[in-house]
Amino acid sequence: MTDARRPKARLALAYLALLTLAALGADWIAPYDFREQLTGMGAQAPSAAHWLGTDASMRDVWSRMLYGTRNTLGIALLAVAVALTLGTAIGATAALLGGIVDRLLSRLADAFLAIPRILLLLLVVASVESVGTYALALLLGSTGWMGTSRLVRSETLALLATDHLRSARALGVPASRLLRRHLLPALVPTLATAGTIAFASVIPLEAGLAFLGIGLPIPEPSWGNIIGEAGGLWLTRWWLVLFPTLAITTTVIAANTLRESFQTRLQHGIHAEGER
Repeated sequence: MTDARRPKARLALAYLALLTLAALGADWIAPYDFREQLTGMGAQAPSAAHWLGTDASMRDVWSRMLYGTRNTLGIALLAVAVALTLGTAIGATAALLGGIVDRLLSRLADAFLAIPRILLLLLVVASVESVGTYALALLLGSTGWMGTSRLVRSETLALLATDHLRSARALGVPASRLLRRHLLPALVPTLATAGTIAFASVIPLEAGLAFLGIGLPIPEPSWGNIIGEAGGLWLTRWWLVLFPTLAITTTVIAANTLRESFQTRLQHGIHAEGER
């Protein structure tokens, strides 16, 4: 889906692929278990023995970063899948059925958008003792479908206005078949754009929750709770802040670069369709 002529998009895709490989291969790459407490006193700066240093519990940060990449990316991808599924179902249903269903579903999306997402997440996550990977991904995804729903609704309405789909509806083709055979394939570029937008927003959001101590429970690592392990001593334990922050920033930049590529592709497709 990315424009192969754009070196920035290729570089972003290669970086995300490298992160994925690192996450999948953490069991073989990491020199230590992420829970293992080594001998020594307190957090230690990067050295030949520990490339990214150790935290206050004498756990190897390089190992925790690798396993944290697995957790952070896994949560983000699951959350995006949930958000895309909900957003596509709600947006397409609103556009296909129209009338009161469209109005109700649109007002539902507006109501969720009126509540700050971080506040909603804080209320839900803080009310339970601990949150697992799947539960956290479900929470992030179920509070992030509204933008996808609006995009899908708008694009579906535009597609339904085309001659061949108007003819199909006039002939009584079931809505489920229209969605499966005609709408979903045409919505792929829109969903790719929505997915990269959601991914770029979920990564720092999950990190923020983890930093506040209401994400994955320690000792489970994520980029956010590694930053939290600095304990506010950001100047003296700078390595606990620097490396996770770089990982978060570069991943968001890569996702946004892919989003721009997807949007360019989508705009070109719309332009070409309009010239037919």
